[in-house]
Amino acid sequence: MGPAIPGGFADGLRVVVTSGQYAGDSGEVINREPDLRPGSVWVNLVTAGIHLVPDYRLIPDSTATSSEPDRPATLSSDPAMPG
Repeated sequence: MGPAIPGGFADGLRVVVTSGQYAGDSGEVINREPDLRPGSVWVNLVTAGIHLVPDYRLIPDSTATSSEPDRPATLSSDPAMPG
């Protein structure tokens, strides 16, 4: 599988994890070295913190708004998370 977004995920993009250990968590893509696994992206997740996540498990977060740039994106459908 290739990246969900052609060309990869840009630094600062808000994303949601769709499967795996961090499924349902959301956060911001960060430019971080080293690039340990080609096809994976460093993400600062709201709940789990900074992790390297395979890009095929990520989608852009459509709930993120530009009016709140300093507020982490959350999944509004998850009752355990404010948002």
